[in-house]
Formats: sequence, C-alpha cells, structure tokens
Amino acid sequence: MTQQATKSGTWEWKITTNTYYWSPEYYSLLGLKNWIEPTYQNWLGAMHPEDRDRVHLGIRNALETGSEYAEVDYRITDSEGRLRWIRARGSILRDDEGTPILMLGVSMDITERKQSESLLIQTEKLVSAGKMAATIAHEINNPLESVTNLVFLASNN
Repeated sequence: MTQQATKSGTWEWKITTNTYYWSPEYYSLLGLKNWIEPTYQNWLGAMHPEDRDRVHLGIRNALETGSEYAEVDYRITDSEGRLRWIRARGSILRDDEGTPILMLGVSMDITERKQSESLLIQTEKLVSAGKMAATIAHEINNPLESVTNLVFLASNN
C-alpha cells in the first residue's frame, strides 16, 4: 500500500547469477505486465530509447568503480502514452574482494518533481528575459528622453 502511495517499487539483481526480482509495484511503475520476465534487457526495453545508453553506462560505471550505490533517472511511456520520469537507486553489495554480488534497490516516479523543475527553469528564463527587456528599454529610453528634452527646449526659445 505504501509503495502505491509513493509510486515506488522494489527490485533485486543477483549479479553473480544474473537473476532478478521485481515487486508487483515495480512492474506497475514500469507499465509492464507481471508475466514479463524480470531481466536487464526487459528493464532497458521499458525505458525511453534516448535514455538507454546513458543509464547502462551509469550502472556499469557504478559496478566498476567500487561505488556503494547506483542512481539513475530515466523516462518511460505509460499505458496512456504519457512520458513519466523514474529514479532508480540501488545499493551494491560486494564480496571480500570487492566484486559486486547483489544490487538491491527502489525506483520511484519522479515525474511531478521533473515537471516542477522544468516549470521553475522556464519561469527563471522568463524573469531573465523580462529583466533584459527592462534594461534594453531603459537604455533606449535615456537617449530618447534627452532628444525629447532638447526638442522641447528648442521649441520654447
């Protein structure tokens, strides 16, 4: 119930055997049916094609560098054709030699956060454009004001 309220799901990757477990909420989050086998390729296949290489490199880098966790953001298209943002974060467990053996993680829908960030960036751009327009108007207005004053003085003499 909590995972549905937070729009999140859990997953597990046994790296040594290359086997996966996805919670029912995770299947739902990815917009996949529970009968689809939980594999790395099916996971990559669920995400937006433009994100696949970046996400794959991020996971590979985390596994190779000795990092304790991996975190990636990627997009999916939901069942209604809307673009959704997912953040996956996994803790990497290693053996005594430092070889990764297990990754446990949680993924959650961060679409609203991404939309808010995008709106904030657009608002900041509009504010900057407004400030620039005000500065330009001020810079144009100063010489025009001088000309207006000179015309007024010349016409009153």
